Amino acid sequence: MPAVIEPVEARPDQSDGVLRVVQKKIYAHYINLAYTLVIGTYFVAFGLYLYFRLTNLVFPDKIIYKRFCEQHENETVVRTGFHYASTLGAFCASEFIQIVCFFLLTISGNFLRIRRHYRYFISMEEKLLLELRYHIRKIMYSTVLQTFVVYIMSSIAVWASIFYMVGMRDEVMDATSAVFIHLFDAAVAIYFIAFPLISFVYHPDIRCSFQNCVSVPADPNETPRRYNAPFRGAQFPTSTSAVHLTAYKRADEDITEPMDLRVRITTTV
Repeated sequence: MPAVIEPVEARPDQSDGVLRVVQKKIYAHYINLAYTLVIGTYFVAFGLYLYFRLTNLVFPDKIIYKRFCEQHENETVVRTGFHYASTLGAFCASEFIQIVCFFLLTISGNFLRIRRHYRYFISMEEKLLLELRYHIRKIMYSTVLQTFVVYIMSSIAVWASIFYMVGMRDEVMDATSAVFIHLFDAAVAIYFIAFPLISFVYHPDIRCSFQNCVSVPADPNETPRRYNAPFRGAQFPTSTSAVHLTAYKRADEDITEPMDLRVRITTTV
């Protein structure tokens, strides 16, 4: 089974339309574009929230907003607890979508990068992982446009919610509205803490930076990358045939002679 498997639909074709070409271009740079969108949304939201909060501290004077339409000319705009509650609900929903998307994006490297135990031997476990990787990439390709559109819409909802809750400097009319504003501050704090926390706990490159480990690349021509050591904590893989081989050779000591491999395996039965 080949080490690098991509969906057939993702391959370039001269008969592709504009939408299909855009889909394939985005899929080809899926990880980079996804991280750019996630990090960009995060820092824009953080900057907006910090700017509006500092503005409220520096300029504590309240602003009275008036309507400009002829029917309600000069009518004061008043926000009630319902407006704050609905905005808080929209922010929490968008926050949940973005945190889940970032979590799946962070752990996707564990499934898209197969850790090879041997150069010249593919165990049943690795074959299953390759099949899983193929199906994951197929789903990624078929939903790439919808995923990015949904994330962009949720990003706009996050920015708009921050502006509506802390950017408008009108007077808070009742205690219920003040409670919802404090709940919004708590939700924003969770939002800003969740992304660095997920990166620190689940991102494979960040986790591997604390461990001295290099895995065998799936492609012999590929430069080895740093991942968790496959033999740390567990010296034997689950496949029975791989167990016989592991009893004699580790990943960095692969057997190159087929006859030698056959004799060694049969002698252990």
